[in-house]
Amino acid sequence: MYNANFLPEIFNVLQLPEFQKLREIGGHKVYHLEGDAYTHTMLVMLQAIKLFGIDSPMVLVAELHDIGKIYSSVCNGPGDWKYPNHAKIGAENLDKFLPTSHPEFFKVQWYIANHIKPLFWRGKDLGEAISSINVPEGCSIVALAELAICDILGSKSVEPQDELLNFLQDFVSSRKEALKVATQYGLQYEVLKQLNQGDTPTEALKEWDLL
Repeated sequence: MYNANFLPEIFNVLQLPEFQKLREIGGHKVYHLEGDAYTHTMLVMLQAIKLFGIDSPMVLVAELHDIGKIYSSVCNGPGDWKYPNHAKIGAENLDKFLPTSHPEFFKVQWYIANHIKPLFWRGKDLGEAISSINVPEGCSIVALAELAICDILGSKSVEPQDELLNFLQDFVSSRKEALKVATQYGLQYEVLKQLNQGDTPTEALKEWDLL
């Protein structure tokens, strides 16, 4: 993504009254026991800062990943909240938080729209699931998985999430290792493209005769 300091955008969003509405949205009774959606967002942002660095665009994505809950949340009783289609709805409402003229608007929008998909990769044909997402140029399936890791670490769940977390961490680690090999030959963008299309690290490296 665009190499720039994203701190101004990150702090600007925090000041928006619309963003503060996340405080009014409670947690899911199984997967979000951390309080309200605002608290969850702050915890995910903290994880993103640790992982990506404070001025990374992925911190801005983490900050905005659940804005769809402002427009889609349903409360079925105390401590029983649901957020149908919040990823899609959040992407559709991004212009309330980030101007469409922003150079990274559509990339941030893509990450928001797809941020929950890595949470459902297990038990499916992984390559097919990834290829169906249609990763645009400048975005990364690896960064999307890392965002999901931040999302999990920023949540308190009744059900243990260790298995899913380990799966995603292994997913990221193996693909970063493949990109490290590809970088030695100046082929990191080509290999990333293969990974974004759903190839395994081995398949992506073989495609470019790096194995």
